[in-house]
Amino acid sequence: MPLSHARTPWCFGARKLCSAASLLLPQQHRSLESWERRICRLSGLLHRLEWPKLSHFTAFGERYELPVRAASILPGVADTTLQDIQYLAGFFDGDGCVSPSSKNAGCSLIVGQVSHNSEVLVLYRRAFGGGIYGKTPQRGLSKSVLHWVASGPAGKRAAAILGQHACAKHHELFIASEWPRCALQRSSAKATLSSMKREDVKAREPMSWPYFAAGFFDADGCIRIPPRSSSIILEVSQKRKAVLVKLQLFLEAECPGHASYIYTTGCAHVLSVHTSMTCRMILAKLLAAGLLGKRAQAELALGLTSSNRMETRAALANLKGNQSRYRILDEAGCARAADIQSVQKVRLRLLASGAVAAADEQQVLLTHLKQQHTLEKAATWHSSLRCDIRSWLMEGAFVVARDAQNKLRVHGYQHAARSAHHKTCIKYLWAL
Repeated sequence: MPLSHARTPWCFGARKLCSAASLLLPQQHRSLESWERRICRLSGLLHRLEWPKLSHFTAFGERYELPVRAASILPGVADTTLQDIQYLAGFFDGDGCVSPSSKNAGCSLIVGQVSHNSEVLVLYRRAFGGGIYGKTPQRGLSKSVLHWVASGPAGKRAAAILGQHACAKHHELFIASEWPRCALQRSSAKATLSSMKREDVKAREPMSWPYFAAGFFDADGCIRIPPRSSSIILEVSQKRKAVLVKLQLFLEAECPGHASYIYTTGCAHVLSVHTSMTCRMILAKLLAAGLLGKRAQAELALGLTSSNRMETRAALANLKGNQSRYRILDEAGCARAADIQSVQKVRLRLLASGAVAAADEQQVLLTHLKQQHTLEKAATWHSSLRCDIRSWLMEGAFVVARDAQNKLRVHGYQHAARSAHHKTCIKYLWAL
C-alpha cells in the first residue's frame, strides 16, 4: 500500500510512519532536493507553531504574574547604585526605545527582552518604576518577549536619570525628560525623535565598564567560538557606527595592544575582537562590572580549552537565541569543514608548484567533499527540525491554522486532533 494511503492508527503517531519512510528510502540515498523539500515542509510547520500566552516569568528566583503593573509610588533613586544605573543606561542604548504616545501627550521608555532573560526588566522596574507586560507569545523560533514600559512621571524621571549616563540615546532621553506642554512643540519634538532614530548621532563620552561591558554588551554583544579553533571572538553590533568607534577607543585605552576592527553587514555595523587573550581579559572585566544576561555564556567561554572546545561550543549555542539554531555545525560538520580546508590548501600548493594534473585530482576530491558536506548539513538540519517540533508539540505548542481564524491544538501524539484542519496537521506530522 502506498505510504500516502496507509491506514495507520493515530495512536502509532508520526514516528512509525517516519520510520517506514526511512526504510523505503535510506538517508544516504536521498538527494539534496529531497532534503530541501522536507526541510521546507517542516519549516512551514515550525513557523505555525505557537505556545500559550505567557502568564508568568521568573527572575532572581522570584515568580512574577503577568502583567506586572506600574506601582503608584515611585521607587527611591538612592536605592540604586551608580554601577546599576550605568548598566541600565548601557542596556538602554542597546535595546531601549523612546516612543511618543499616539496623541503626543508624552513619551514612554520601552525595553524588550525574551522571557528567559527577564532579570534586566526587573532591574529597570526596581530602579525607575513602570510595569512589565507580555508583548508577543512564542511562535516558531521566536521566543516570548516581555516589555518594561515606563510612562508619565516614571518615564520622565527614568529618562532624566538614564540620559545622564547614556552615550548613544542621550538626546532622545533628554527630549523625553523635557517633553513640551505646547501641542505644536510636541509635534516638533516627535519629528526630532523620529529623525534621531534614523541618523548616526554623535556618541558621548566618557564610557565605563559597567556601561559598556555590562549593559551595552548584554544588549548587543555576542560571544563566538569558531568551529576549527579553540579561540574566542567577541562582537558588538549596532546601527550607530559612532557608538562602536567610541567603544573601540575605550577598549584601546583599557586593553592596550588589543586588535579590533569594525565592519558593516546589512544595515548594521559590527565591532569585532579576535585576539583570544584580549577577549578573555574583556570577559573577566565584564563579569566584574555586573554582566547579567550573558554571564553564563561568558563563564563558559572563559572555561574553554582545546579538549572541551566542541562541548563548550555546543553549550554556548544552547544559551543563545534561535536565529542560527540549524546552521551551527556540529562536531561531525566541523570535522568535514576541516577536511575541506585541508584539501583546498593542498590544491593551492600543487598549483603554486606547477603540478596541474595533481591539482585537478584534488579539485575532484574537493568537489565531492563539498557535495557530501552539503548533504550531511541538510540531513542534520532536517533531523534537528523534526526533533524540535516533536518535542515542542509534546510540551504544549499548538499549530495555528493557515486562515489565522482557528487554532488547532495538538497535545503531542496523544490523541487525534478534532478540528476541520486536523487532516492538514496530521499530514505535516507524518512528515516528521
